[in-house]
Amino acid sequence: MPAEWLDNTGVAGRPGAGNPGNAPELDMGRALRPTRGLGIATVVLLLSFAAIQALNTLVQLRLFVVYGNAIERSRSYWNMEFLSSEWFELALGVLGVPVFVAAVVMFLIWLFRVRGNAEMLDPEVHRRKKPWLILGWIVPVVSLWFPKQILTDIWRASRPGHVRGDVESSFEYKGGLLWGWWLVFLVMMSVDRAHRVVTYTHTGAGGNPFELSGEEALALYHDLALTGLLVSPVQVAAAVLAALVVRRITNWQHEARQGRHGQSDAVGAVAPR
Repeated sequence: MPAEWLDNTGVAGRPGAGNPGNAPELDMGRALRPTRGLGIATVVLLLSFAAIQALNTLVQLRLFVVYGNAIERSRSYWNMEFLSSEWFELALGVLGVPVFVAAVVMFLIWLFRVRGNAEMLDPEVHRRKKPWLILGWIVPVVSLWFPKQILTDIWRASRPGHVRGDVESSFEYKGGLLWGWWLVFLVMMSVDRAHRVVTYTHTGAGGNPFELSGEEALALYHDLALTGLLVSPVQVAAAVLAALVVRRITNWQHEARQGRHGQSDAVGAVAPR
C-alpha cells in the first residue's frame, strides 16, 4: 500500500474516496506558470509610458506659456517659427505611440497569464469568462466595471491568506491600490477625449486647423496645450498605479509558485503559514 495513502493516524484511505483529509496537495511549483518575466516587461513599458507623459507635461506647460504670450501680442500662428518645444512634442508623440501599444499588448498577455494562475489558486471566485479579458475593455457600458471585476478576482485569488471560494468584502481583500488605479483610469479615459472636444470647438465639423486664421489657430493650440497639461499627469498616475498593481499580483503569484506564498490544504486551497 502506498505510504501516501496513510493519514496522520496511520489509517489507510484512498485520496478523495470518502477521505477528503487525504486529498493530494496541489503542487504550486508545477501548477502555476511563471509570471516574473512578463510582469517585469509590463512594468517597464508602463513606467516608460509614464516617463514620456511626464516629459510631455513639461512640454505642454512651456507651449501654454509661449502661446499665451503670443495671444497677448496679437500674433499670428502661421507667422511664427516652429518652436523647439513643438519639435519635442512631436518626438514624444512619435515615441509614445509604440510604447503605449507595446504596454497594452504586454499588459493583456500578462493578464491572461495571471488569470490562468489565479484559476489554479481558486477557480470559484472568477465572475467573468476569459473572453472578457479583452472584450471587457472595448464593449461599451460594461467596460466601466468588467475589467475592474476581473482584476479584483485575480487579486483575491492571488493574495496571501486567501481562503479558497471565499469572496471577501472590499475592506477584507485590501484592494485600495486596485480601486485607486481603476478610478484614475476612468478619469483618464474621460479627459483623454478632451482633445477632440477642444479641436471640434475651434474648427467645427470640418476639423481642419489649416483653415483657421492665424489668431484662431493660435487660440486652438493654446487650448490644446492646456488640455495636454491637464491630461498628461492623469496618464502618468494611471500608468504608475497600473505598474504597482502588476508588480503586486506578479510577486504574490511568484511567491506562491516558489512555495513561499502559503501551503496547500487538503482541498488544494492556499492556506497562510
